[in-house]
Amino acid sequence: MNNGMKTQKVVSFFLILACLCSLSMAALADTSLTSTDYLDVASHVSAQSFVLMDANTLEVLGSAKEEVRLPMASTTKLMTALVALKYGDLESTVTITNEAVGVEGSSIYLYAGEKLTLSELLYGLLLESANDAAVAIAIHVGGSMEKFVELMNQEAVVMGLKNTHFTNPHGLHNDEHYSTAYEMGVIIAIGLNNEEFVRIISTKNCKITQKDDGYRYLSNHNRLLGSYDGYVGGKTGYTTTAGRCLVSAAYRNGATLIAVTLNDPNDWADHRSLLDYGFSQYETFVLAEEKSIQIEVPVVGGVISQTVLTNRDSIKATLRDDEGIVCVIEAQPFLYAPIIGTDGGSQSVNGEAIVVNPVYGEAVYYQNNREVTRVSLYAASSVDRYEEVIELTFWQKLWNAIKSIF
Repeated sequence: MNNGMKTQKVVSFFLILACLCSLSMAALADTSLTSTDYLDVASHVSAQSFVLMDANTLEVLGSAKEEVRLPMASTTKLMTALVALKYGDLESTVTITNEAVGVEGSSIYLYAGEKLTLSELLYGLLLESANDAAVAIAIHVGGSMEKFVELMNQEAVVMGLKNTHFTNPHGLHNDEHYSTAYEMGVIIAIGLNNEEFVRIISTKNCKITQKDDGYRYLSNHNRLLGSYDGYVGGKTGYTTTAGRCLVSAAYRNGATLIAVTLNDPNDWADHRSLLDYGFSQYETFVLAEEKSIQIEVPVVGGVISQTVLTNRDSIKATLRDDEGIVCVIEAQPFLYAPIIGTDGGSQSVNGEAIVVNPVYGEAVYYQNNREVTRVSLYAASSVDRYEEVIELTFWQKLWNAIKSIF
């Protein structure tokens, strides 16, 4: 906000109404699949449990037995990574202990005494699904396997998960180690808010340190990464008890969807079908045309007493429907001149005059009390300071000349 003033939220009937009047709600795409199509998709999903959900709202678009507690194998490592990212230092050096060497299952073949960064181990964890990396991370971040698992279960409580419990950081079978399709969806949804987490799960190939100045070359085991349009990433998992498990996140045209299948022998195809169906249910709506928001705001000390705040570009959002959209204007109750508007204006930066368009407010769109999108508001026209345009009298000019001499 300009002039160093603390931003105030202006929420009045007038402002909301003014914005609502500008909502054109024009759909740019039509829904192509119906509930009948969903039944057809769901009937072919071979998972014991599955869920398709919106990553932002956690709304369930389709599911079966999504709240049933089941083993989730190496998809466990999504939580392992989130705990490590929260409590660990990515650049910290991890010295591999004997406990992290020769762990059953998938491995990056760590050596006792070798040193890697926590960041490198996280890539080994999520790309190669390395159980030895999981143990090394747990000991380094938590001080011990047991204490790290306590942190995992604490995070589950913080996330509001009521049907998830961890006994280890890697997902090897234990009767008390379980989750649900829905709650695994919640875990990755939270992870999508972490840039480093997204960076790792979306990486296809990379190399990390190996003993004696060598490198380990890692490849992501997720077949959908790079082969499904908009695929962000996820995590695979398998044990003989849990069967094939898969957690996926994908993004298209402003919508992010999550698919989770537990004990699914046909998981790759099922995720494609579920995500395709999900994306077909979203439309892109034009919430406001270019410069259609017009909010009058008083101006103090200007040659005119008010200016108009407006949106420079059209505002779009990808949603399942356009019901209940509300726009709230967040802006200062008044502005101080000078105001630089989209009609032109300049200010000096490092001795050079450059054209700038300061942001004077925001239009925030909500649906069912959830923020959908927000856009910056600019002054439609510039307003000069009053004193800058007053024609000086003869005596004022004379007095300024005398002051300049002394």
